[in-house]
Amino acid sequence: MLSTRLLHRIEDHADELATRITRRLREEPNLVAYHSLSDSNLYDRIFDVCKHLGEWLADKPEEKIRVHYEELGRQRRQEAIPLHEVVLALLLTKEEILNFARSAELSETVLELYGKEELELQVSRFFDRSIYYLVRGYEEALRLALRAAAPLRGRPMYQAARF
Repeated sequence: MLSTRLLHRIEDHADELATRITRRLREEPNLVAYHSLSDSNLYDRIFDVCKHLGEWLADKPEEKIRVHYEELGRQRRQEAIPLHEVVLALLLTKEEILNFARSAELSETVLELYGKEELELQVSRFFDRSIYYLVRGYEEALRLALRAAAPLRGRPMYQAARF
């Protein structure tokens, strides 16, 4: 029994959350490489997650999560963002969304408390799977880059051209 009121509150405040999370990522000292990304790039990705959280938490969006986050992993690899920073950015995003949900002033009935707990579990599960697929996409891009560079290893720095 997911708290639909709380979920709608998160989605309704997607702009505020995305702004807050973008600022937090900018201020995080362990996200140095993220400074090369534009605020709009970060904001848009975060806003998408917050605004459509209900869709991301739907019963069977596994394929959608896989496609989206494997692509994000490949993209971040191409941008030369270290994997540990990408994972930390997702963890901080999750933390901010959960902090927002915990601070919601809903009636504290047993049913509401259960709904909050269920939402927290679903959000955590979503981010766990997102991180898994992101790492898969990142590693795939890394393997392709290493394969492409493999023929160059072991060759002299300069080889005379053959005509």
